[in-house]
Amino acid sequence: MIQEYDMFYKDATTQSRRFDTFKFHAVITTYEVIIQDVELLGQIEWRCCVIDEAHRLKNKHCKLMEGLRCIDMEHKVLLSGTPLQNNVEELFSLLHFLEPERFKSSIEFLAEFGDLKTEAQVDRLKAVSSFYRVCRAF
Repeated sequence: MIQEYDMFYKDATTQSRRFDTFKFHAVITTYEVIIQDVELLGQIEWRCCVIDEAHRLKNKHCKLMEGLRCIDMEHKVLLSGTPLQNNVEELFSLLHFLEPERFKSSIEFLAEFGDLKTEAQVDRLKAVSSFYRVCRAF
């Protein structure tokens, strides 16, 4: 019903939906809707996507992560109050989502930053701009 009545304007003469103009400036939705409607949401060029409970994205193979990769987003913001439990793979998954060109593979990530158990390894990762922005909030 939202797609039929609340997402798109209708053409004045034909009363058919105009897929080039939207009735909204922001959408608040659930993970389930993203997974279910990823094909439609992927057709929209999003300026910004703010994801609450971002710790749910720590598994790079989850359906939500796969769906979000299909959506064009100019800016991505991850919000989470849940710690990553010092798991480098979880951290890589989030960084890969934010900057897939910079963080291409977990193997390369480990080779460059190690297991993040020493201060030097963490300092090298902090030098990366997106990680610094994420850490600075905490």
